[in-house]
Amino acid sequence: MASHSKLQKLSNPDRISDLPDSLLLHILSFLPLKSAALTSSLSNRWKHLCLSLPNLDFNHEDFTANPTNFFKCVDHLLTARRNNAVLDRFSIACSEDMDAGRVDFWLCRLVGCYNVKVINLSLDFTDPYRLPTQVYQCETLEALTLNSNILIDVPEILTLPRLGVLELCGVVFSSSESGDKLLSNCPVLERLVIQDCSCLSGNRVNIVGSGLKTLRLQYSEFFDEEFELMFVIDAPAVVNLYINRSKGVEIKSRMPFLEMATIDDYVEQRELSTVRTDRLFGIVEMIPHVRRLTLCSDAVVALSGADKHTLPIFHNLTDLELSFNGEAVRAAWSFLPKVLASSLVLVKLVLPHGLPRGFHAERRRSRLSFIKPEIVPACLSFHLKNIEIRDFWGTTEELIIIEYMLKHARVLNKMSIDCSRLWLKEMTVGIKRKRHRPLILSEIKKKVLEFHRCSTSCKLDLSP
Repeated sequence: MASHSKLQKLSNPDRISDLPDSLLLHILSFLPLKSAALTSSLSNRWKHLCLSLPNLDFNHEDFTANPTNFFKCVDHLLTARRNNAVLDRFSIACSEDMDAGRVDFWLCRLVGCYNVKVINLSLDFTDPYRLPTQVYQCETLEALTLNSNILIDVPEILTLPRLGVLELCGVVFSSSESGDKLLSNCPVLERLVIQDCSCLSGNRVNIVGSGLKTLRLQYSEFFDEEFELMFVIDAPAVVNLYINRSKGVEIKSRMPFLEMATIDDYVEQRELSTVRTDRLFGIVEMIPHVRRLTLCSDAVVALSGADKHTLPIFHNLTDLELSFNGEAVRAAWSFLPKVLASSLVLVKLVLPHGLPRGFHAERRRSRLSFIKPEIVPACLSFHLKNIEIRDFWGTTEELIIIEYMLKHARVLNKMSIDCSRLWLKEMTVGIKRKRHRPLILSEIKKKVLEFHRCSTSCKLDLSP
């Protein structure tokens, strides 16, 4: 029997265990931490591997049955791990208060013993958790993400020579000077995200970075404006820009390498003011080199309502997305011709909320209508190849704009019109119509297909 057992082992070798440690650790890195930790019971070798995992991701919600095990698990995997073992990422998410000193111990051990590259902290403490000094002096740190109630109080000595990614959500700066010091002393910073952050002293933060490529400044809809920060940006190398509150943003230098920009300027209509409009135009005037631009509805309202300002000429803009939604419906009548005239080489136009319609919320007809430009925009004549219109209602005003574009777009390849709203209307009320009367959708399609097309290669896609 013994010889048979030996033969069986020889004929069925454990090929997985024979793999090198580096490959096994790579495989384990794709598993949730609890699943990877269970492999330690297989053999002594697997126990050793568990203590060398390159990524440690702890979530307090995984230990709801016995919260004490959460602290024990973190303590064990950090203290039993051999010094200088490679640790690429350390993440911890805790939804309740814990001893701040314990978190300090974990972070100091990460920095002092394991040359950690990525730290993600999400700590929902009642009182702000003060980040320990050692984190600001971690020379191996490449990415830092801080969520929730964390206090940033930058010490006298700050050394983050490799920090390329910094994401701050809901954190509190001890002072605006502390924010300035952090953001200006990360020489290789390429990605910066600041969301719903505030400051205990001052509110003006300077963002300076010659290598900064991605910048996202965001405040949620219900964040109290009283605590919003004012950002002054001097980052000419930015490639990707997102701003959703223009009131608190000033751009000091142009961004000649800008590929993509989104201006989602959430603001209540009653809050629109000259100052806010001026600030928004100040941003747009600094991004004339952008290639892909998205302007959301509130930004459209603000930009269309300022007669004293003129849109800059966008020499590189090839992709434009405009949202005509809510109050922006009225504003779009004057804004659409202006933005087309300023976009000299526009290739693709996307209207995710459809074209402006001449109806108020009460469904009463508006006196406003589309005013055809005296001069056909250059982009329509020479560059525009793709137009995508969603949320189509089939109103007279929409048809006027579609007819105008088809008539003057010389090189248009395709116009896509989403008629699903009309189709749903037919499904609900069409059955009540007289049998001899044509359905709305078929009428609209027929009318659009009969419009003159300047481009002989243009295809119309009216779906469904």
